[in-house]
Amino acid sequence: MADMGAPNRSSQFGDKRKLSRKRFFVRGKIAYDNGAQYLDCIIRDISNAGARIELPAGRVVPNHLVLIDMRNGNAHEGEVKWQTAPQLGMAFVRSFTLDGPVAPEDSYLKRLWSGSLRVIDPDVPSGQSAPHRK
Repeated sequence: MADMGAPNRSSQFGDKRKLSRKRFFVRGKIAYDNGAQYLDCIIRDISNAGARIELPAGRVVPNHLVLIDMRNGNAHEGEVKWQTAPQLGMAFVRSFTLDGPVAPEDSYLKRLWSGSLRVIDPDVPSGQSAPHRK
């Protein structure tokens, strides 16, 4: 099935990427203003250098942001290179994992990622989330 999202930028403008991207459909989260603002998104494709993200309708984000891959806890700080609603392309400046110790200035990212994970506890009835344990 063909992707009916944004135009295929690689065929329309000539692909200038040095790394190929893997196409997939993964839940993500965009954070900016040091975590004061964040929103859910869909990661449509990704490489070591950047990603194409789909935002909720009508949402606009600043040029500098952090993308969290909610599936694996990888965080990617970067710059928006293009935006054609509802999608945008970003280039990564740095990437790091949230699964382990993080710098104090990145602790809000770990909270956004771990706060969305459901902890399964055999003592909690089905359909309810257990509190996070340290």
